[in-house]
Amino acid sequence: MSEMKKDRFDPDAEVFEDVHEDPPSLKLDEVNSNIHTSEQTQVPERTSKSDDILRWDDEAQLRSLGSDLSRMMEEQGYHPVILFGTNNSGKTSILMSLFATIASEPILDTGLSLCDPLLGSRTSIAKHLHKEAEHSFEVKTQAFLAGEKIDKTSTNFPFFIPVEFRPPDGRPPVKFAFLESNGEWYRPENSDGRALSEVERLYPALRGEIESFISSFQGGITFIYTAPVTQTYVYAAADNSHDSKEIGYAELAIKGVLQTYDRIRANGRSQDKHLMLVTKWDALSVGEPDRASGIEEDPNEVASFCYKRYGQAMTAFQGVNIDPHQRNINAYCAGMINERGLIRLKHDDLVRGVIASYPVRLWTYLYSNALSAARQDPITPFREAPSPPAWRQALNRLLDSISGQ
Repeated sequence: MSEMKKDRFDPDAEVFEDVHEDPPSLKLDEVNSNIHTSEQTQVPERTSKSDDILRWDDEAQLRSLGSDLSRMMEEQGYHPVILFGTNNSGKTSILMSLFATIASEPILDTGLSLCDPLLGSRTSIAKHLHKEAEHSFEVKTQAFLAGEKIDKTSTNFPFFIPVEFRPPDGRPPVKFAFLESNGEWYRPENSDGRALSEVERLYPALRGEIESFISSFQGGITFIYTAPVTQTYVYAAADNSHDSKEIGYAELAIKGVLQTYDRIRANGRSQDKHLMLVTKWDALSVGEPDRASGIEEDPNEVASFCYKRYGQAMTAFQGVNIDPHQRNINAYCAGMINERGLIRLKHDDLVRGVIASYPVRLWTYLYSNALSAARQDPITPFREAPSPPAWRQALNRLLDSISGQ
């Protein structure tokens, strides 16, 4: 555990009313204001089968698609970020909060733009994958900012969202590619209600294109495993009678993915980083009088929660054949969310600041990983904000701790 704390990125009532508003952080410019374009190599058009994406169901084709993505990302200098977790574990909310923070926080003075299609635009599958990425980056991000409900990801194919992250003051820009995928693909086979004795195998195989990508990509990858405090909405009168069982499925899903990683990942393993991320961290402090303090991450509490609620996943996490410094355990809060979307915080700027600090710290962690994988010295991507009010002072203290000031 001492190794984990060393490299941790430190990142989420009466405080709110059930009205939608801006996200827990600051207001922002348009996401599209910094659109960046660049020439990219085109992938040769396939001729072995019809280019109709509905017929892309051949395992060999899917694995070839993963290899193509791997090669193109290596050539174009991307740092892949792969999120694993079951449905309702918070994967999409994490991505939306990351994108929305850069889009709505002029104080960060950081640009974020969608890059050109990873596979060009000559084939239907390439166009389809980029259309999904474009919709997530532009439409879903704006919906998140507007406080609208963001539906869980449901797609025929996993897809990467390619973005360029441009920090201020001459810091090097970084290209990230974030994987979006269906949580149902990772659920254990008995999650359909069958007894364990009735299933042939417990852990589903990874999608061919995902497995092929992981096994063939030569550089470093950041892997994020989402371990939710709850599988239901935190601030809703939802039926949580099955929550314990769903957490069990989430635990086994992480274990299965980690076992697959250990089996297939040879290239670039020494450059990889693995983050066990406890999502919906604010669920543990609902009703506490000091909401800001309750939502703030406590490293010891996070580790204790993981070992207690995700014991099998943590055993697999600790058992992966990597150096200890490549593992981290942290918490995350994308915002106070109910079944209708982001909840408006009322008269509590400090709580807003604490929640806003989570995506800032995750960006800092990812940026450091990308620079390290590129053999560059890791630095913090953000500068200190000037003359902040009370809630921004809290954010500044967190930024200071990250940068060692």
